[in-house]
Amino acid sequence: MVFPIDYQDLPIADPIIHEAYSRMVPLKFQCCLVGQNPWNITTARVIVIGATSQNQPVGLIIASQFTFLLSAEIHWLFVNEAHRNQKIATQLVLSLEKELKQLNCPIITLAYETDTPSAPALENVLLHTKWPDPVVFVQRYFFDVLTFNPAWFQKSYKFPSNVVTFPWTELKPKDKVWLKDLVQQYHFLALLSPFYEEERIEPLNSMGIRFQGEVIGWMITHRIAPDTIRYTSLYIMPKFQLKGSSTPLLIQSINLQKKMGIPQAFFEINFSQLDQRWQKFVNQRLAPYAKKITQVKQVSKLEL
Repeated sequence: MVFPIDYQDLPIADPIIHEAYSRMVPLKFQCCLVGQNPWNITTARVIVIGATSQNQPVGLIIASQFTFLLSAEIHWLFVNEAHRNQKIATQLVLSLEKELKQLNCPIITLAYETDTPSAPALENVLLHTKWPDPVVFVQRYFFDVLTFNPAWFQKSYKFPSNVVTFPWTELKPKDKVWLKDLVQQYHFLALLSPFYEEERIEPLNSMGIRFQGEVIGWMITHRIAPDTIRYTSLYIMPKFQLKGSSTPLLIQSINLQKKMGIPQAFFEINFSQLDQRWQKFVNQRLAPYAKKITQVKQVSKLEL
C-alpha cells in the first residue's frame, strides 16, 4: 500500500498538524518542526516529510541539508505503531532521497543507537533502500560514578602552564560568538559542538579550558535524568592536543559530579574524532570499568 507523502513547509503553520507531528518527535528534535537545525547550524536547511493515512499523520522523516558540505543528515525517522510493517518508513526514506537529489545533494548520513527496539526495523529499511553497511560511530560507556575510582583516576594531573579551566556558565559573550562562528564554518563535527542541546547543558560540571586567555576546548555534559549525567563532548582544538589537557579536564568534571552525589553517568566517545592516544586511553582506562557499553552506528549513502 502506498501512503500519501507530505513535504512540509516550515514552520508548520497548522496547529493540528504541528501537534500531531510533535507527538512523534523527541524533545531534542522538536526545533526541526519550526525549521531550526538541532545543532544550531543556521545555514542548514531542515526538511520534514510526513506520511498520512486518511488525512492523518502516521509517520515522518526529519533531515538537515548542509549546502556548503553537499551533504544531509537524517535526524529522526518514525512511524506510529498502528501503521508499522507497511513499508511507510521505506517510502519516507526514498522520498527524502528524491528530494535531496533534486537539490543536488549527493550524500546523506544517518546515525542510530544499536540497542533500541527500533534498530532492527531501521536496519531492514536501510537494506531495502540499498544503503551500505553501517559502522560504529559512537560508543557509550555507562558508569556508577560514586564507585568509579580506578588507579589512573587517583593520580595528580597538572594542566600545562597558561592553561586554566572555567565553568561553562562563565563563557564570555565574545567567546560564545566566536565559537558559534566556528560551528557555522564546520571547524569540527556538529556532534562536538558545545552548543548542542544548549538549553539542557548541565551547569554543575560542564567545563571550558583556556590557553593564554583563548578558549581551546571543553567538556560539555547534559542532565539526562535526575540521577544521570551524559558526558557529551570532550574536545581540545587540534593544535593543543599534545599539551595533556583532556585527561585532567575529564577528571575535574567527574569529581564535580561525585561531590554532588549524582550516581549515574555515561560517556559518548566519537570514534571519527579519536586519535590513537585517546583511543588507547578509552580502551585501557574507561572500558574495563564500564557496567554497560552500547554503540551508535553511522551509515552514509553517496550519489543519490
